[in-house]
Amino acid sequence: MIKKIKLTLGIIFSIAFSVIVLSGLQNNSITAKAAEVTINADNFPDDNFRKYIETEIDGKIDGNKDGILSNEEINITEKINVWYDVSDLKGIGYFTALKELYCDSSQIASLDLSSNINLEKLHCGRNITELDVSRNINL
Repeated sequence: MIKKIKLTLGIIFSIAFSVIVLSGLQNNSITAKAAEVTINADNFPDDNFRKYIETEIDGKIDGNKDGILSNEEINITEKINVWYDVSDLKGIGYFTALKELYCDSSQIASLDLSSNINLEKLHCGRNITELDVSRNINL
C-alpha cells in the first residue's frame, strides 16, 4: 500500500514538474519574440525620433541596421539624447534599460516614462505639460 502511494506521488510530482518546465519554456519564447520591435511609424510615429532610433544612441541602436530592435539592442540602450526636432517620444517605453533621457531641445508636450523604471536622469524641455514618472523610483 505504501509503495503504491509513493509511486502515485512520484508520478504526480513528475507530471507537475514537466508542466511547470514546459510552460516556462513556452513563456520564454513568447517573451523573446515580443521583445523585438520593428522600427516603423506604428511603434515610433515621430519621424525625427524614428530616424534617431535608426541611426543614433552611440551608434548602438539598431546596430545591424535591419529595421528591427532586437532584445540585445534594447537592453544595451541606456542613454537617449534627442536633440532633433522631436515632438513625440511614443516608443520610448520599449527601452526598458534606459537610465538617462535628454530631450531638452524638443517640442514634446506629453511624456510617459512609466515603462522606463531604470531611469536615473531626466532632462526635458519646458514644453512638457504631461509627465508620467509614477514608476520611476530611481529618479
